[in-house]
Amino acid sequence: MLTRPLWLTAFLCFIPFVFSTANASEPASVNRRVDSGLQELKSDIAHLLRDMQTLDYQILSAGGPVLNIFLDARNVRLNGLQQIRVDLDDKTIFRLNPTSSQLTALIESGGATLLQRGIEAGTHRLAVTLDQDTADLAFEGSEGDILMDVSIEGTNKRRKVSIHSASLTERPEQLLRTAYYDFLNRDYLSALLQLMVGRHMGWINPDISSLDDQLAQIRLAYGLYDEAFVYLQNHTGMPSQQQWLPDREIWLRLAQHYFDIEDNERSLFSLQQINVPSLPDQLEESRQLLELRLLTRQDRFAEALQNLNVSLRQSGHSLLWRYNVAVFLLKNGHKDKGLEILEKLVSTKISGRDPIAKGLKELSSLILSRYAYKDKNYPLAAQYTVKIWSDSPYYHTAQLLLGKSVLAQGKTEAGVQEWQRIARDLMDESVQEANLHIPQAFLMAGKTAQAENAFGESIRLMKMGLEQLGVLYHNLEQGRYLDRVLAGEPIPGYGGLLLAQLSEPSLLQTIQAVHDTEDLENTLQQWRERMTMWSGKVSGYPDPAVKSRFMQRIEQQSKRHAVLLQQARKLKQDLIDEVRDELLMETRHQQKRLRKNLARSYYGLASLHDQQLSQGTQ
Repeated sequence: MLTRPLWLTAFLCFIPFVFSTANASEPASVNRRVDSGLQELKSDIAHLLRDMQTLDYQILSAGGPVLNIFLDARNVRLNGLQQIRVDLDDKTIFRLNPTSSQLTALIESGGATLLQRGIEAGTHRLAVTLDQDTADLAFEGSEGDILMDVSIEGTNKRRKVSIHSASLTERPEQLLRTAYYDFLNRDYLSALLQLMVGRHMGWINPDISSLDDQLAQIRLAYGLYDEAFVYLQNHTGMPSQQQWLPDREIWLRLAQHYFDIEDNERSLFSLQQINVPSLPDQLEESRQLLELRLLTRQDRFAEALQNLNVSLRQSGHSLLWRYNVAVFLLKNGHKDKGLEILEKLVSTKISGRDPIAKGLKELSSLILSRYAYKDKNYPLAAQYTVKIWSDSPYYHTAQLLLGKSVLAQGKTEAGVQEWQRIARDLMDESVQEANLHIPQAFLMAGKTAQAENAFGESIRLMKMGLEQLGVLYHNLEQGRYLDRVLAGEPIPGYGGLLLAQLSEPSLLQTIQAVHDTEDLENTLQQWRERMTMWSGKVSGYPDPAVKSRFMQRIEQQSKRHAVLLQQARKLKQDLIDEVRDELLMETRHQQKRLRKNLARSYYGLASLHDQQLSQGTQ
């Protein structure tokens, strides 16, 4: 599942500034309908799976004992562990080759349930192996639950594994730790179900005060923002017994989400719950930036500027914060202070391996160049553009500005050469503008033959670009390339055509919703297979009344499952269609702009011919 971190949200929100004026409008907000529909589907599926997991356990327990194996990972070193294997009666029933993140989650959570499995009544032998270290235990299986606790002692080199029978009173703690393990592994639905099923079955005391706090944190991480907000709104100032997410991060996530869907009231309420630290950190910088945007959206610019002045007196701010603050100041008329911040940012030394820092410095250089050009300081404008490398997504825009700056200094051929470096990537708006400037530059220098050739080359390239756009539009209509777009990959042969569109927070959110819905669909598909197994198991029960009761419940859950699976598929297709429609609209916009520029080139060439004919007549 893809996720958009807070720093990326802040970064993307100001990218459109580079391609437009200092009064660029706020990016389009996330569609509320999409957000509401996805949250409702997630909530319905969570409740369905709670009931299905409950039924799954009851079917298991009706057929005999249920074996639960919990790995206790408190106060141990698991670094380097290669494999965990569980054997029952000399048959492997569980095997895991844990990743480094899973090992870290095991250590931080203190352990997790490895498996829950129905077994036959009678004597069994259980063996648990961690790499080469094995512990075994013979036990008697009768009716009810059998809880086995696997504990580990020692170091990686001298590890001792032991198994002992656990009391049912230990189950609540095991469930909580397993939920935390899933939470740390970002399997938020599994974490949510651990606690929902535990409460539903009475394994966890519903009166435990921290349980609702933990459920709220999981719901937030899972994307059930409204359910989390309603609970937290009524429990502000009540510290959780077990904090899985810092309070500041909880409220900042909520504030960002509600800002995205333009629910300003909830966004502001969430921001007001955040305690401001004495020194700025990444979360505090994100809070400040979000507060600036929210207050400005509400026409409370004076208050936003007052808060910003306080923040500017602090030291140690990140490049991202400084860049966004500078852009904010420029967009709201505070040119001198904004440019001052950008100049310091450009001169900051960074690691060559940090693409975000490199991109911020290039963006800052481009903005400084534009302002220098506007102030007719052409040498300074050119100086800033050469700081942007050829592999940068802003290179074409920089080259356009460099050519104009050089031309403004009377160097026609040098300016044209800068434009010709990018003249063939017709899918870029800056390149199209450069192709229009080249013949005009030759005309200004009195080189009519070269101007005529340049007009002809511009027309040829733009006609070729229109043909490519036509092919792209047809392919998008047929659903081609969508899989690449959803995977975050470029469309082959079209360069940066859709870069700006794919950077829009609203479209990013829709693409994320596609992935979320696909995950839900896959989860439901897995449970369909589980339901088939239920029917086979229940059909062998000797008691007709028990068999009938379970079959009715299976049929009931099957109907709910079918409805939600259909809803998930429909929502996913609707979201994919929305992404396609956005891309088609952007392609139409590109076609319209290219036709307009093509017409300008034809008009320029015709005017030149008219001028030549007029001079010939005279």
